[in-house]
Parts: sequence; C-alpha cells; structure tokens
Amino acid sequence: MTAFFLFARENREKIRQDFPDAPVTEITRILSEKWRNLDEGIRAIYQEKHDNLKREYEISVREYERTHGPIVKERLSGSIFSK
Repeated sequence: MTAFFLFARENREKIRQDFPDAPVTEITRILSEKWRNLDEGIRAIYQEKHDNLKREYEISVREYERTHGPIVKERLSGSIFSK
C-alpha cells in the first residue's frame, strides 16, 4: 500500500462527512488535492509507515517461503497477465 493510500484510508471518512453527497470520484479528487498540498514532514510520516509495512510484508514472505517453499505465481491462460 502506497503512502498516498495510507493517507487516503485515514482521511476518507472525514472527507465523506464533509461532502456527504459527493461521488467516489470527487472524494478521490479531494484526497489527491489534499495529498499534493500536504506538508512534506507529514508526507514523510506516511512514507515511513509505507516503508515499515513493506518491510513487514517482505519478512512475512521470506518466512512463508522458508517454511512452505517458494510462492509460485501461475499464469492464467487467456488472461491479460499471460502475455
């Protein structure tokens, strides 16, 4: 999850309360604008949270693979991912 998505998750409900009739696209636009205008120090806090979550995920994957073997990502035939 990116730093922006962490910010959005924490702030989405307040924006929804402030703009109860706004569609999802408008809520996202407002969140994006607030993110762009956010103080760099506060943005750094969200980036640090992202970095910590990513580190925890990588540790979990390594532990899983150590005990269960490598994670195999199978391609789905006919999907856009198989090309």
